[in-house]
Amino acid sequence: MPTLGLDVGASKIYYVVLSAKGGPASGRDGEQRLLEAELKIQEQTKEAFFELCRSINEQIKTKGLVIEKAGVGLPGTLKDGIAAKVTNLPALEGLDASSELQKIFAVPVRTVNDAKAFIYAEVTLGAAKGMRNVVGLTLGSGLGGGIVINGDIYLGRGNAGEVSYLAWFDNDQKAEDFVSAKFFKKFGEDPLALRNKAEAGDANAKSAYEEFGRNLGVIIANLVN
Repeated sequence: MPTLGLDVGASKIYYVVLSAKGGPASGRDGEQRLLEAELKIQEQTKEAFFELCRSINEQIKTKGLVIEKAGVGLPGTLKDGIAAKVTNLPALEGLDASSELQKIFAVPVRTVNDAKAFIYAEVTLGAAKGMRNVVGLTLGSGLGGGIVINGDIYLGRGNAGEVSYLAWFDNDQKAEDFVSAKFFKKFGEDPLALRNKAEAGDANAKSAYEEFGRNLGVIIANLVN
């Protein structure tokens, strides 16, 4: 039976419905359909989040798909399925996401930190497939991380591998401030616009990305040594 995957970010939700083998799911008519889309979060409130999820559920039904279960990647710290600290999407703090989303989708729902979900997917299906021990990072609105040991995601006391709050060298700032979208705020431009300028040869834009790369290299070096 098809499985729904939700990747919840600070500004958007990406979702996909896949078969048990990781390919396109089959509808009631037996036809295979790969259903995936990205929805922007227009308002950072719990109700706006629920409304997006209800919209996703309707889209799934419209395509004639019946899901059996759902996995949800949420930013921030999760404790027993509850969003304990969500720095980049604070409206979801305190949300019992598994229970609330189960009401919407009417199937069992499992929640996990989004970075850890991404890294485990890479180990099972993607670039790190076949590797037993992996450390991974995700870069976006914030900085996420996860650890896989002997093929299994390592959670420790609940959020092992979270690297966003690693101490930095300057003014008590944290690593996330130097290797996420937050880093580019001091340049007064969107990261994508700055990248386009760098690719076009703009010296200041290239310098910004070189600094970003050095910062990322420092974090990776500390993680693997």
